[in-house]
Amino acid sequence: MLDRLERAGLIDDLRSRAQTLAHDLEHSNGSVVEHAKYFRDTIVPGMATLREAGDAIEMLVPHGEWPLPTYREMLFIK
Repeated sequence: MLDRLERAGLIDDLRSRAQTLAHDLEHSNGSVVEHAKYFRDTIVPGMATLREAGDAIEMLVPHGEWPLPTYREMLFIK
C-alpha cells in the first residue's frame, strides 16, 4: 500500500496531466487537416497519459468510495 506522500504524488500527477491536456485543447488552427493532425499527435496521446494516472489512482480507492463508474462497469453495463 502506498503511503500518504506517494498517494499525493499520484494525485498531483493526475492534476498536472489534466491541466496539460486542458491547455492543449485550447489549440486552434484555420486548417481542418492540421487541426485533426494536432488532435491525433497531441490530444489523443495526452488523453492516454491522463487515463494512466486515473487508472493508477482508481486501483487504490476502495470500490464503494470511487465516485465514477469503473471502466469495467462502463463496458458491461446491464
